[in-house]
Amino acid sequence: MGNPALSNQSVDMRSAQARVQEIESAEKRIKAQLHSVEEQLRRLDQMHVPDSQPWVTFKTVNSIQELKSLHPSLRSALRQDVSELRDAYRRLQSELRTARQQSSLATLKAQEQTVAVHYHEWERRMRELLNQWKVTGVQPKAELEKALGQAEKVLDQQIAVLNIDPSRENMRAVLKSMASFSLMGRDSERGFGAIRAAAERRVKMSIITLRINPTRANIKVVLNRSAEAQLVGSDVAGEEGISAAREGIIKVTAEAERQFRSVPTVANFKILLKLQHEQALLDDQMPPPDQPRGLHDAPKGPAHIVSAGESLSQISAYYFGRPGYWDVIMWRNVGVIHDPNALPVGITLIIA
Repeated sequence: MGNPALSNQSVDMRSAQARVQEIESAEKRIKAQLHSVEEQLRRLDQMHVPDSQPWVTFKTVNSIQELKSLHPSLRSALRQDVSELRDAYRRLQSELRTARQQSSLATLKAQEQTVAVHYHEWERRMRELLNQWKVTGVQPKAELEKALGQAEKVLDQQIAVLNIDPSRENMRAVLKSMASFSLMGRDSERGFGAIRAAAERRVKMSIITLRINPTRANIKVVLNRSAEAQLVGSDVAGEEGISAAREGIIKVTAEAERQFRSVPTVANFKILLKLQHEQALLDDQMPPPDQPRGLHDAPKGPAHIVSAGESLSQISAYYFGRPGYWDVIMWRNVGVIHDPNALPVGITLIIA
């Protein structure tokens, strides 16, 4: 019996390839039509046919609106055809790019599934031979050598797939095969090399994504992949990832601070505080809180006594000119302020 999953993958691959061929044929037809219409326009220009040259349409007109949309001259009609054909051609090119990507993905998935089936077949055969050895006490040398030869081919296939798609699953597949080789007293430097190369590619890809879109989630991906690279012996890639993560956390923290200064809520402050701690872990030092621009202009007084109804934002606006710097006051009064949303009346706060 055939493998159902493998059959489904083959069907998906063929469907994707058929879709690519269908769009390619349509693209060729549109391109030929566009060339024909542009050639007609070129000939009109050579013959110096004026724009006022009347044009008779042989199209079926189904409504007054369609009749009004018809151009009064041949040149105008051809120009409209060129515009419509170019739009259609651009749409088909976009569809073709998408279809080719889907076809490549389907082909890759089918290839990965095929390799997985081959590995499971080899694994089953090895279990049979080892059980036979255990029962009879006689080592089936020839059969084991043959099975190991098949394993070499499977590993080659796995490495080929890993070189195309450096996913964690494909890295695990190569590692699993290498573990099986080790159990049989053999090593595969090719496998180690492929895994290192894949880990380095994964780090580089995650760094590009982080630089395009600096978020905490993408920083976490970079750090995880950097750790993977270091585990497989690629310290250089690991350091590159950590350096990129440091750059990313600075940008993310700066954006969080801008958000907090604009909307000085407790929720935004907690986000900022968490990011500052994460930045400290990456930089081996805690960054100092941002100093308010108006700090040097703040009234010189050692303290502020909280009145009824006052909030940290109001006190920040009074002293620093902006409500979004209440965290500076809170930091300078650690142990005095327990809840930034509820200031006890009469407590004394250090401002400057």
